[in-house]
Amino acid sequence: MKTHAARSGVGFAVALPLLALLLAGCASRPANPPLAQYDHEYGYRMKNWQVDRGDPEFGLVVAMSGGGTRAAAFSYGILEELRRTPVPKPIGTGRLLDEVTLVTGV
Repeated sequence: MKTHAARSGVGFAVALPLLALLLAGCASRPANPPLAQYDHEYGYRMKNWQVDRGDPEFGLVVAMSGGGTRAAAFSYGILEELRRTPVPKPIGTGRLLDEVTLVTGV
């Protein structure tokens, strides 16, 4: 039969690494500093897109991941929204889904 001292030594040897792991999970990094200025006209905005879509360098890739029912429903929702999103064309408007170059998934 083990003595009380031997049992408490084993408990301490198990508890100390467990406590260290729990405390490491609470580690944090400093928050990002706020932006000094933000330009609402810059970046990926619909109004910044070129009206003529003849640019061979343009490519829109949709990558979807997941293997379950939720992932499939989410991917379907993305494709539906791409279908409903209008984009300017040289003559009139088109659908964003028509601009997709590649659809991939795993």
